Amino acid sequence: MLKTWKGRKQPFLALDILLTIVITLTILFTFFTPLPLLPLVWGLMGLSFLNQGIEMFVTNQRRYFVLTLSASVFFIAVSVYQYFGSV
Repeated sequence: MLKTWKGRKQPFLALDILLTIVITLTILFTFFTPLPLLPLVWGLMGLSFLNQGIEMFVTNQRRYFVLTLSASVFFIAVSVYQYFGSV
């Protein structure tokens, strides 16, 4: 059984916090560097939604499950399109 903190499973909460920090830093790097990091931001947002979808599946809380997975697939697809479309 996974430990919980305020109703969230700790491994999912830790991954959510880590992804939020990485997304924020990547957005800041995008502002200050000429590198095309926007596809990375879209991909990380997709992974964040995928993390929430997996958490919903594991905890049997399926409210908005399909919407969360659809958003995840959309963000990852946009990321792949932007990455390979800009090369």
